[in-house]
Amino acid sequence: KPLAEVEWPDPPPAPPDLSRLVEYSLIEGVSPLRFAFDPDSVTAVDQTGVRFTLVVTSRSGTPNISHEAFRCTSLERKMLAIGHRDGRWSPVAQPEWKKIDARDSAISWLKPLYLAMCDGGVPVTRPADIKRRLDDLTRISN
Repeated sequence: KPLAEVEWPDPPPAPPDLSRLVEYSLIEGVSPLRFAFDPDSVTAVDQTGVRFTLVVTSRSGTPNISHEAFRCTSLERKMLAIGHRDGRWSPVAQPEWKKIDARDSAISWLKPLYLAMCDGGVPVTRPADIKRRLDDLTRISN
């Protein structure tokens, strides 16, 4: 399927192992939230996109889990499903591509992960490479 048609993977991804998450920092600003991705969930799609499981943890320690897709050619993301603590997924009824824009603070925190998972329109799927790219972004911004 072309990336534009990708909705929910079949079979669905495994629930994330919260002990194996790879955390990342914002490029600019500070947040009380902690951001991480599941390295076992990263999958290339059609050589122009990548799917992954994201975990955003609140100050109180509550994880918010989602399965997402990046379109590496256009700085866009699509939320595909919401994860539940018991391992179930609830697919998003009508997922839409949305621009990752610094002016939209609701999703601007996805930009570092996008930059680490997309290199010139090509997906980066090896967790070690993504982590290295995230570390480089953090080092450059500080």
